[in-house]
Amino acid sequence: MGYGLTVRDVIDHLRDWSGGNSGVNSENNIRHAIQLAMVDLVEPRPWTYYSKLYRIFLQAPYSTGTITYDHTGGTSERLVTFSGSTLPADIAVNPSGWDLVVGDVVARVSGYLSATTLQLDENLNFGEDVAAGTSFQLLKSRYLLPEDFRCLNDGVAESLWCARYVQPYEWLQQQHIVSSSGPPSIWTIVGDDLNRYRSMMIVNPAPAEAEKLDVWYQRKARDLIFSGYNSRESIGTVSATGSTVTGSGTAFESGMIGSIMRFGATNAEIPDGRFGVEPYTDERRIVAVASATSLTLDSAVSATITNKKYVISDPIDIDPCMEPAFARGVEYNLSVLKKSSTAEQERTYGAYMVAKDAAFGSDRKAYGVRFAGDGRSGFARSLGNMRYDGTVIE
Repeated sequence: MGYGLTVRDVIDHLRDWSGGNSGVNSENNIRHAIQLAMVDLVEPRPWTYYSKLYRIFLQAPYSTGTITYDHTGGTSERLVTFSGSTLPADIAVNPSGWDLVVGDVVARVSGYLSATTLQLDENLNFGEDVAAGTSFQLLKSRYLLPEDFRCLNDGVAESLWCARYVQPYEWLQQQHIVSSSGPPSIWTIVGDDLNRYRSMMIVNPAPAEAEKLDVWYQRKARDLIFSGYNSRESIGTVSATGSTVTGSGTAFESGMIGSIMRFGATNAEIPDGRFGVEPYTDERRIVAVASATSLTLDSAVSATITNKKYVISDPIDIDPCMEPAFARGVEYNLSVLKKSSTAEQERTYGAYMVAKDAAFGSDRKAYGVRFAGDGRSGFARSLGNMRYDGTVIE
């Protein structure tokens, strides 16, 4: 069973490639080059490898009972009190996804206080008190996307409505025209004010009924944290039977879930990669960490391991077809960081571009016949707008 490159493998490669002379603060340069290469290779393109399916549960409007709104000076600022109803449970989980509509005015919910009280956004509110007994609608138009979200493709709802992407300013224009619910016709992506580094999908109109929306999105690559060269990643020794690993003097931690564990042949030498002088005897992915001395692997080791050295390192989260391009990318970024000659930087950049073009071609996972149009009724595209890799130029 192979798990591909790890951070430790790439560090070893760069040490060899630079002849042990990777510049001032060489280890920092090496690790920095790896991070830069990941961003440069992964971010600009919708690689097939990072496509992921996600289901959004759209919420129906809520309008049971009446409200009172106290703009200022009450027990809480911008306080909405509901009478004759108990708020939907989803509002407690993600209050920033909901809007409160009274007449033609749309206010944004910013906080859940109790089953009968909400707080409105300090800017997007009614601006004045609203009398008791006022009718309202709670609409959910904003939906939190996964933590690993990078960019979104089209989605398909149960009712098969077809919506198009718009810029946020166009979505706002449409909201001022349509502030009620119905089959969504447009959507956009924005950041979530209450969840830093998270994104939200906003639809308009807000859904008129509860249904499921399935979307394809591009996920982010796994963060690279564990290099295999810090003491916590190889301290002590381990024994393993089946998929259970027991450590002696180890420092396992929950962040290591998803990392790769490699086992050495002895209790004296930390294992190298496949081409090192002390190659590992077995490797597995960590799926659970119970304590500093106990963890679980994704599958059983090939043979019982007793009191052996080991190393833990993060996988380089790329498709195998991307590995040559990634190797050339880290070489180029290291040459820049260590301030190599212009000729050296140009040479490594050229090699990187050639390898990246080859990876682009290898990313095509199906070889079906291309034709004018993309098979969707009402949408005709010429062959000139359809790239060799299957993506479409709008």
